[in-house]
Amino acid sequence: MRKTMLTVAGLCLLMGGLVAGGVESRAQPVQVEADAILGSKLSKLHNRQEVLDALASMIRLYGWRCDSISAARFLVFSRGYKIVCNRYAYEYLIKDRGGRWVVTLE
Repeated sequence: MRKTMLTVAGLCLLMGGLVAGGVESRAQPVQVEADAILGSKLSKLHNRQEVLDALASMIRLYGWRCDSISAARFLVFSRGYKIVCNRYAYEYLIKDRGGRWVVTLE
């Protein structure tokens, strides 16, 4: 559970940094598909929608599409997330790389 909280805290710090850098302060809401598959730890977060909104905003900052969440989970062996968007059309990894969050298209 501690790893999960650190990851969420890191994400919140990142979003705070984006706000300070002049990016819109609120993450744009992302639709969670009715049949979306969410990892068990992510499903239990009380602020799950806020976290998903922030993750989708990070993906969009890289210029990629994420209009709806098809699947999302915490990574098992590293700090980060695997996100699948737009009816399973796009798959992304969001990882902590040396204290910076990096989005990659899979």
